[in-house]
Amino acid sequence: LMRAAVVWQGFRLGQSAVGAWTQYETALVGVGKVTDLAGQGLADLGEEIRGLALRPELGATTGELMAIAQAAGQLGVKTPDIAKFTTEIAKIQGATDLSGDDAATSFARILTLTHTVIDDVDRLGSSIVALGNNYAATEREITGVTLRLSQDLSLYNVSASAAAGLGAGLAALGITAERGGGALARAYAAIDAATRKSGSEQKALARITGQSAEEVKAAWGQDTTAVFARVLTGLQRIKASGGDVAAALGALGLTATEDVSTLGTLATGVDTVTSALDLSRQAWTENTAATKEAEAAGKTAESQLTVFSNRLEGLKTDLGEAVTPAL
Repeated sequence: LMRAAVVWQGFRLGQSAVGAWTQYETALVGVGKVTDLAGQGLADLGEEIRGLALRPELGATTGELMAIAQAAGQLGVKTPDIAKFTTEIAKIQGATDLSGDDAATSFARILTLTHTVIDDVDRLGSSIVALGNNYAATEREITGVTLRLSQDLSLYNVSASAAAGLGAGLAALGITAERGGGALARAYAAIDAATRKSGSEQKALARITGQSAEEVKAAWGQDTTAVFARVLTGLQRIKASGGDVAAALGALGLTATEDVSTLGTLATGVDTVTSALDLSRQAWTENTAATKEAEAAGKTAESQLTVFSNRLEGLKTDLGEAVTPAL
């Protein structure tokens, strides 16, 4: 009976090991399908991902990391960048309320739409984490608004850092991605048109910003979001002095009720918007917020147990790879 029990336990172990190997192999093949990797190159990436699974600050299973890597390939992340992209997205997954799949999809699209190199995924993560820690909005909310703004403002050279800052400002003020994205797209278009052609709209823009038409045009060519923030500050000044914000916006050609309401809310909360822009820019430059948050999460018992489980799964995977050919 004892021998039978030993044989049975050995069979169960072998069965579990083969299952672990086939699951890993299937995931790796999935990564290979969306990249230009095969053979030893694909095997090396697989080993690199398995190594990431042993880092407590990431707190992700091998399967989760493989899913992020596959999503990266599907989203057009180049092969040399997949390991770093996977690492940074895993940090975001562990440090925020974003899932790995959601973060991978949103971050890749934000970077693409803002014409930012994919290598800056860590900087975007730091901006999002810093903003989530300092404003009344979750990282998921901020990322959602940032993605929408990246889409709607793609014609106006809005950086990823600025989009994140605006996203946090809007989310903190209770403005949804759909409402904010549409209103800001029309506002940026109106400002752009006013800087290109002399007329009543250009004069109205100069009055709101407190600058000459030439100064506004030059500033718009350097930093469109800084000019937009100046417009909000000007609208706040008009409101504080008892002026008509709706009339000021109407002079720029912005007459829709939703636009006046949204931009009026942003003007009232302009300090929130400008401070979010400043914090996003600072976090982007320092590039430490996401790593610090991930390191703190890596000290929890949950992350340590995940690493332990990944080690056991790795041993089973190696055993499964060895015995599968014999079967």
